[in-house]
Amino acid sequence: MAQKNKDASPQFQTDSEWQAQRKKRKRAVKRRRRIIRIACVLVLLAVAAAVCVRVFFVAKNINVINDTPYSSEELLDAVGFSVGSSLLSINSSSVMQKLSDYPYVEEATVKISFPSDITFTFVSAVAVYSFDLGGSYAYLDKNLKVLQISDQDDPSLISVSGIVPQDYSPGDVLDNSNALELDIFSELVAVLSDIGWAEHVTSLDFTKTYNIRITVYDIITVELGTGEDLDKKLTNAKTVYELNDPSRPAIINAKDYLKCRYSAVQPQSGT
Repeated sequence: MAQKNKDASPQFQTDSEWQAQRKKRKRAVKRRRRIIRIACVLVLLAVAAAVCVRVFFVAKNINVINDTPYSSEELLDAVGFSVGSSLLSINSSSVMQKLSDYPYVEEATVKISFPSDITFTFVSAVAVYSFDLGGSYAYLDKNLKVLQISDQDDPSLISVSGIVPQDYSPGDVLDNSNALELDIFSELVAVLSDIGWAEHVTSLDFTKTYNIRITVYDIITVELGTGEDLDKKLTNAKTVYELNDPSRPAIINAKDYLKCRYSAVQPQSGT
């Protein structure tokens, strides 16, 4: 038999050590119980909140302000909101995301009046330009968003010829980063706005990129040449226009902004 270790001796806890461990175990038990109680309270609060949302914060009165071509019922169906829906489940951003297939909706806002009223406001986009696509026309708003493709031109819109957008469909915003004509178009529109002619333009002709032409007041044609120095060309063309009879049809040659020339157009015989 193996000889026992004579140096081994039994280990005994002192009374103070035993009391310390006992207190430590009691604190651990209390801590676990406290965590469980807190978790139960949080669960109960979550359940109560869910019940309150479903019972107290639901739509009972839905008001709609809508000036778009779409019916209010159609837009609400697309949004997926009806009487009984939770008021806390919707906001303006989520509404716009759900209306991406409705290009004439320029803006949608939601106003909630607790406890049970909600108002939707749908603001219509307005067509400004009619792009001639050769057999059809693309109506665009001021932000160059395609609103619709039509077989007929709309004479109330600014006619744009010589620019045929690629890969467009209703709801798309034209990207001018890859098209020189669109880049020039955007600059031209900005300058026209700056000089106060934006609301008087009736057509923009990019058929010949070396001689861009615009028509203002229906009777004044401005020849701009290329897209360089558009601000100077248009500013001087407007000055020349104001120095002459505004009621007479005319052509203003502004290809050289330092030498803008005004030429009255004689009416054709028999007219």
